[in-house]
Amino acid sequence: MSLESIPITRVASLKAKPPYEGLLIYDPGWWGISMLTAEYAKASYKDQGNVFAVTWVYTSWRGDITYQILFRIGYEANEYTVYALMGMSAEEPFWAPIALEPGGRWFLDGETDAIILPTEALTKLKASVGEKVRMLNKELRVIGSFNAMLLDQVTDLNGEKITPIDWRTPELMHISAADLAIIPYDLSLELGGAMIAYVNIIPRNSSLVNAISAEILSTLRFITLVSGFDDQIVYHYLTETVYAFGWQMQIVPLTLGSLIIFNLLLGGVKEHERDIFIYSSVGLSPLHIAFLFLAESMLYAVLGSVLGYAISVGAYQILSTLVSGFPQMNYSSMSVVSVLGIIMFMTIMSTIYPAIKASKIVTPSLERAWKIRGKPTGDTWEIPLPVLIESSIDLSGVLKYLMEFLAGQVGETGKFSTEEVQFREKENFKGIDFIARLAPYDQGIRQQASITCIKDPSMSRWAVTIVLRRISGNYEIWTRLVRGFVDEIRKQFIIWKTMSPKEKERYMS
Repeated sequence: MSLESIPITRVASLKAKPPYEGLLIYDPGWWGISMLTAEYAKASYKDQGNVFAVTWVYTSWRGDITYQILFRIGYEANEYTVYALMGMSAEEPFWAPIALEPGGRWFLDGETDAIILPTEALTKLKASVGEKVRMLNKELRVIGSFNAMLLDQVTDLNGEKITPIDWRTPELMHISAADLAIIPYDLSLELGGAMIAYVNIIPRNSSLVNAISAEILSTLRFITLVSGFDDQIVYHYLTETVYAFGWQMQIVPLTLGSLIIFNLLLGGVKEHERDIFIYSSVGLSPLHIAFLFLAESMLYAVLGSVLGYAISVGAYQILSTLVSGFPQMNYSSMSVVSVLGIIMFMTIMSTIYPAIKASKIVTPSLERAWKIRGKPTGDTWEIPLPVLIESSIDLSGVLKYLMEFLAGQVGETGKFSTEEVQFREKENFKGIDFIARLAPYDQGIRQQASITCIKDPSMSRWAVTIVLRRISGNYEIWTRLVRGFVDEIRKQFIIWKTMSPKEKERYMS
């Protein structure tokens, strides 16, 4: 199976009056478009209408905002500075009738020694149209001027101003038209560092807009194209999607692999049936048992994927060394990650039924959590725990362990705190008495608690019961908080079962 990216066109339309009926090719991040794109547009559609590319020229690369120097334009002893230059071809732009001042003209085809300045520049330089100014060691003739305020109000099909971006600010704001000068397109390329900002295509027959849009999108990739026609502005942009080839051939191997894992883990349920009963007897819930099997499948999934990936990379390295012209592979691509994810997912999914079956061995019913049996009688509540202790020696160790645990519950940091912890012992009876305060402590819940262990003569085992008697605090709140308290005691018996024999000996001696 292989994953391949294919381009798709997405379209978003907006009901609005376009500034002109035509097309705009640009990059939304203003990184510029390629020279090939601009030349393709000119060569393909110059006979059908007006096609012009626009360049932006800065004194330094856009990222070097600290070192950007303004362009200096001089006339006699006077000087005017601009932040950027805008290079335009001889084709007159759509906005020229709006902003160009009377008395000037647009560039001629092949003209490279001309410049168009804002009226503010001519005023400060004390120059007029027809005179020559100095810029970058060149003498350029002023062939016209433009009204900066009017040009600032001109927007393109994308709704943004046509002036260059001010890279000194992080918001990608367009500069004021008073901070730019317009020069011929060819001259901007000669200066170096010019960025093709966008291309405008304005066909003479506006009905061709949709046809040209479709043709450009089928030819050029990874561009953003905006078209305007009638009262609608449409955004066309190409993105990539991933297409899987040969996935049909992987259905059988994936299914077989999943069934193998399924059979392996289902057999494991039968093999570990005795262990599951033991886990149940020490208090593990069905959810814990299910997670044991899920953890096993996760181990298979992770180890299998990592080992398979490592073997594949190793095999590729060997083959690329031994076989000349062996194709290059990108084994760290998103496609590889996707395939590994699918394999892990199939492995884990094949474990769901065995995990459910294992959990039902513990509690073959809908109940999936330990619950307190019975209800309080007045202020007294007797709660049996699902714990059986085999011998008196084990019981002595468990009670010493619980004494140590309960004596350490001081202050107001845990779920409860204890006072007056005492050990009691009679024939066939052992227990621990103490007073417990339940969190949250500001509720004032205090209770007398007794952990009683009574020996069953017929089975020679000790059954454990917790007897509680409310001393103070709201009755309803007390009944709600008791479960957390009892569950914490129950978990201590589970912890005891998991301790090593060496750790238990410390309490049994």
